[in-house]
Amino acid sequence: MSFPSFQLPSMGSLFRRATVILGITLTLGGGALFLTSRWGYLKSSSSQEPPSPLQAASLEETLQNLQKLIDQNALMPPSLELKEALKEGALKGMVGALDAHSAYLPPHLFKEFQASVQGNFCGVGLEVSEEEGGSLRIIAPIAGTEADRAGLKTGDVILGIDGRSLFELPRYEGVHRLRGARGTRVTLTVKRDGFPSFDLTLTRAPIAFQSVRWRLEPDGVGYIRISYFDDKTKSFVQAALGSLETEAQTPGRTPSLKGLVVDLRNNPGGLLDQAIGVTDLFLETGSIVQTRTRDNPEGTLIFANPKPKKLIHTLPIVILVNGGTASGSELFAGALQDNKRAVIVGKQTFGKGSMQAIYPLPDGSAVKLTVAHYDTPSGRSLESVGIAPDIPLEDLFFNHSSLKKDKKMVDSQQLYALDLVRAMATHQKNILSHLSESSGVVPEIVSAKEFGTLTPAPL
Repeated sequence: MSFPSFQLPSMGSLFRRATVILGITLTLGGGALFLTSRWGYLKSSSSQEPPSPLQAASLEETLQNLQKLIDQNALMPPSLELKEALKEGALKGMVGALDAHSAYLPPHLFKEFQASVQGNFCGVGLEVSEEEGGSLRIIAPIAGTEADRAGLKTGDVILGIDGRSLFELPRYEGVHRLRGARGTRVTLTVKRDGFPSFDLTLTRAPIAFQSVRWRLEPDGVGYIRISYFDDKTKSFVQAALGSLETEAQTPGRTPSLKGLVVDLRNNPGGLLDQAIGVTDLFLETGSIVQTRTRDNPEGTLIFANPKPKKLIHTLPIVILVNGGTASGSELFAGALQDNKRAVIVGKQTFGKGSMQAIYPLPDGSAVKLTVAHYDTPSGRSLESVGIAPDIPLEDLFFNHSSLKKDKKMVDSQQLYALDLVRAMATHQKNILSHLSESSGVVPEIVSAKEFGTLTPAPL
């Protein structure tokens, strides 16, 4: 199949009337659930026969009739607050019935979404991932925040907020309850393995969340962590690449940057233009993604902007992924994998291959609608499938024997990825060839010396 093509700058015209996002953590709406009851019911006094399908009322008429029935027959006349709740529930159910990612965002959630994509909100300062059942596992406290000062650690699990069990709350409600007005307090029920659960009360404060962090290892291997694709992510990644190259060339260090680890674990996605823009930085040429829209079901292939060869286009790259890697981060990983520019390490990714557009409404609310599907450049579908890692690796944490006194945790996946980049810098062609021949099994990449000092520890 042939695809029409266009260069990256024209992507902004795809959805002029909407903010286009890729992500899972911002699907804050819900569907409606209808139950049949074993209890008694009253038969309507109306003897009117149900209409045939051709006579069925329009959506507007149905909603008006339903509102009238509630006003006239409900045991208690609905208050203004209840009427607003009924309207919100109807809208959530209607939009949520379209697909798993479309949602109605009432004003307070839409305001929260806008703050999130700008990287500014009030909270306690935690990166979290939602676990099965609704609990929140802490990925990392943000340095210098209330959560960091209180001693919360990677691997701690939040079971409840302000006395409410997270297992009783709708999906994503836990993340919403961590945020609030500046100066307000929130009590977390926390489980740390090996200890009884405990309560911790924190004060919310403005969080200037930076979606990208980076550092340079002493031997010249760079590490970039991308937590989310907000409206500043591409600029931060550009700054990270420039900083790493400059730092690697300073006196006393290795002559140049040897390679990169890009950590996308628990990155739920974010803004479409940012995900594509970051991917474009890493590709000298080649295609980034295939998109299929309502008006163009055959698909459009989006190419990277042609550019002069830079160091980033030749460096060995390892991308870390897991089950929380979704949407825009899968787009990035899939593009670099298809263009043979990176080795993917970790666990199977989430599998979200759709794009959503945000349409603001006059009352301050918004609707998030799925407007396109996308595949990797080679045509691999991501929806419900995800990206299979070249090297499967469990996401285990260890207590380093020399650090037990400080209760610090060592991330074995990150250690593996860093050592893999070091090996690729010396034997890149041999390793990539071995990967293609052995379905992702690379023996003895991590040195025995490095792992010899690690002992298992609970999260």
